[in-house]
Amino acid sequence: MMRKRGRPVVGAISGFFLGLLLAIDLLLFSVVALDSILVLVLPILGLVVGIALPLIARRSAAGATTPEVTRAGATPPPTGDYVAAAPPNDEAPDATTGAPGEPAPSS
Repeated sequence: MMRKRGRPVVGAISGFFLGLLLAIDLLLFSVVALDSILVLVLPILGLVVGIALPLIARRSAAGATTPEVTRAGATPPPTGDYVAAAPPNDEAPDATTGAPGEPAPSS
């Protein structure tokens, strides 16, 4: 049986580019200087975190159950023997005319 894992390669690539772009942003906004070690550390840190997160997330989610997906605003189905009855309709169509609330024609 195969062991379920995340996608560490995709995470590594994404983490590297996230760290790289974060370092470039900090340089452009003059938060850090160009000769700062943080410019080198952020892409490497993003690479390590990008590899670690998919591996940790898949292990912790292996025992979790997937929640049932329902549409927004949908009412859940009735449980057990209870079924809600339709509300009474006082304006039901008349059997002879078909119009609601009108008296039957006299013959």
